[in-house]
Amino acid sequence: MTLDERLAAGAQLYAQQCELVADLIAGLHPDWTTDQVRDEMKRRWKVARERDAKRLYRSGGVEMQDERS
Repeated sequence: MTLDERLAAGAQLYAQQCELVADLIAGLHPDWTTDQVRDEMKRRWKVARERDAKRLYRSGGVEMQDERS
């Protein structure tokens, strides 16, 4: 794959992931509006970014502090 093809594939995979997450949330909460589903996706992304910022990683089901810092 060329670099352009890889970048396009990455963008496509991200869009597919977003669609899958939205479908999952909508399936868990069938009474929610599209805006509520979008807000929940944003909340989940925020939690993931905060977890990543703390440099916590999961290994074998156990959380551990990243030793590189």
